[in-house]
Amino acid sequence: MRHRRLPMKLALARQPLDAGVTCRNPDVRDKEDLAILLYAAYRGTIDDEGETFADAVAEVDKLFAGPTGNSFRTAPSWPRRAIPSRRRV
Repeated sequence: MRHRRLPMKLALARQPLDAGVTCRNPDVRDKEDLAILLYAAYRGTIDDEGETFADAVAEVDKLFAGPTGNSFRTAPSWPRRAIPSRRRV
């Protein structure tokens, strides 16, 4: 059964980074880690529609292939600790 989606908005405030945390934009070397993060973030939530890990990999590939190339080049930098270890979920 599909649930009706409700639009939600929240203004996010900048948060300071902990000492020693550095940032960088994701690149192609991060594809698998980003797919793991994407898959784990949605799995078991109300937005989980049965997507597989292969679906998450395909979505990450689309982000890197974007209409003008790597969509992450212009994205804000991410803290390095946000990218998970290479452990399958």
